[in-house]
Amino acid sequence: MRGWMGMVAIALLAAPSARADQATRTTHDVATIENGSGQARILFRVGDLSDLGPIVIKRATLRIPITGEAASRALELRVHNLTTDWSPGSADWNSGWSRAGGDFEDAVYGGARIDLSRGATTVSLDVSPLLKDTYEMGVPSYGLLLTADTTYTDGFDSEDLSRFAGLSSAVLDLDYVRVSRAPRSVLDEDVRGR
Repeated sequence: MRGWMGMVAIALLAAPSARADQATRTTHDVATIENGSGQARILFRVGDLSDLGPIVIKRATLRIPITGEAASRALELRVHNLTTDWSPGSADWNSGWSRAGGDFEDAVYGGARIDLSRGATTVSLDVSPLLKDTYEMGVPSYGLLLTADTTYTDGFDSEDLSRFAGLSSAVLDLDYVRVSRAPRSVLDEDVRGR
C-alpha cells in the first residue's frame, strides 16, 4: 500500500501544472577498449545534470552520428550502465574491472537496430530508463558502455568501430519536469515510514 502511495506522491510532484523543460548535454571521455581478438566496446560519459535541480525525466534520447559507407546488413546496438569508475586515458579490456570487458549492468538500457544500407546517418537511442535510474533514483553510474550484438560476438569489429568516430559529438536530448524534491527523497520517506 505504501509503495502505491509513494508512486502517487511522485505523480503529484510532476503534476501537469509543472512546466516542462528541455536540456541538451554532450558526450565526453570517449574511450575504446579492445580484447585483442577483434572485439571492442566503447565507454563514454554524458554531461552532468545536477545543475537542473530536482527533476522528473520524461524522455532522454541519445543521438549518435554514424559514419561510413553503405553495407547490406544491420547492426544491433546496446547501451549499458557502467558500475565501476574508469579513466579515458588508461581504460582497457582487462585492467581496473572485476570482469574482462568492463563492469556494467547486464540490463540493456537502450538499444537500436541500425540499417547500414543507408550509409552515414544519426541513430537515436531512448535511454530514458537509464537516466531515471541513475539520476532520479540515485543508482550509481560511471558512464555508459556501448556495444554491438552480432551473431558471433558481443562487441564491435574494426569496421563497425570506425562508424562511431563521431561519438564525441553525440548529444543527449532531455525532456523533464522540475519538481520541488527529488523523486528518490519521496521514495526514501515512504520506505522509512513502513
